[in-house]
Amino acid sequence: LLSLPIVGDIVRYSVIERICRVLGAMSKAGVPIPEGMRAAVVSAKNTVFEEKLQPAQEHILEGDGLAEPIAATGMFPRAAVQMMRVGEETGTLDIQLENAAEYYGQELEYKLKRLTSLAHFVAELHDREPARDQAYAGRDAFAREPGGPSPHVDPQDVGNRAERAMADERGHPGALRVARALGLAASGEA
Repeated sequence: LLSLPIVGDIVRYSVIERICRVLGAMSKAGVPIPEGMRAAVVSAKNTVFEEKLQPAQEHILEGDGLAEPIAATGMFPRAAVQMMRVGEETGTLDIQLENAAEYYGQELEYKLKRLTSLAHFVAELHDREPARDQAYAGRDAFAREPGGPSPHVDPQDVGNRAERAMADERGHPGALRVARALGLAASGEA
């Protein structure tokens, strides 16, 4: 899951937020960092992070601090590592971990909203009702005599062109505009 676009970031930020939040709370309560780190990693419930953080936990137990062993895993963004480093140097590790948890919690919310928007976009593309003035094969595309042949109408004659953005009769945004807003390249726009 961590390697998937969008979803991977959501999982990663969720785990980072949880680890920072738990470790920050335990540090604030006076729990030694090695013990707090163990509890934080277990609370994250992510086997990839657990495996990658195992060597870091050993370095932390040996007294190598928190920021450097965490950075060596490659699992945490530089901003999170920098917050840990500042906390270690200033004696405010618990506060910096809480700040990191808040920051990654907000980033997680943003990424979840983006995923939700993308899901709505895909659902609308899949299950949209075509505009009445566009040619399509459907239940009432064009009026015809009962039992009579269906007329063939060239899509160009009713303004249906491949490069045109889709929009429904209710005025919902065109698919190409929504795709661009979501950072997706439309056909021929790469």
